[in-house]
Amino acid sequence: HEEATSLAKEGKDAYADQKGVELADPKGGLSKNGNGAESDRARQQTLEAHYALVARSTSAVLVGDFLHNVTDGFIIAIAFQFCSGSFAWSITGGVIAHELAQEVSDFIILTTSPINMPVAKALALNFLSGTSVIVGGLIGTAIDIGSTAFAVLLAIGAG
Repeated sequence: HEEATSLAKEGKDAYADQKGVELADPKGGLSKNGNGAESDRARQQTLEAHYALVARSTSAVLVGDFLHNVTDGFIIAIAFQFCSGSFAWSITGGVIAHELAQEVSDFIILTTSPINMPVAKALALNFLSGTSVIVGGLIGTAIDIGSTAFAVLLAIGAG
């Protein structure tokens, strides 16, 4: 949550510039622009609402991507345990193909409005959440699962 809040604050300047909003000064006072204290409070509330939206959106994308990738790793590991090698590689290929599209869409969400995350940070966080497929693979190889549960998991994984 702290990372998402930090990311939200980084995007404030771009949002404020885009909306023509003046920022609060770091010492806690509001900037004066000739429109009075009421206008400054309203602008500050708008920015605070934007920060909250960015934090929630960033968290949702990254946590959702993390869990999605854990599940993908789990499915790949189980496929290699229960399927022929060629079929397991087919499953792996399908997972990689859908992951490419999913990771690109996560990147686009992170780098466009309302999040407006810097490209390098979006790539780094997207990469880190993508490595959770390894966690899923380790879990999938460590557990002993029956064939019925395996069939159910593959069906769920297939959508």
